[in-house]
Amino acid sequence: TRAVRELFVDRKNVLLCKKANAESIAAAVLELYKDKDLRDLIGRGGYDIFRQQTTPVHLVAELLNTLR
Repeated sequence: TRAVRELFVDRKNVLLCKKANAESIAAAVLELYKDKDLRDLIGRGGYDIFRQQTTPVHLVAELLNTLR
């Protein structure tokens, strides 16, 4: 979705797949199962996004900026 793409980058901090598509989800799971380097990259990248952009302080600051 657009919302996901605003925050995440495919294969950097998330592994995207087709929405509501069992084959696409299964392929993504298998790819992550087989590729430790990709798992580690996405894990670190996802955690960095979480720490940088989804903490309560950051979210409140964004909300205040929007309201102004």
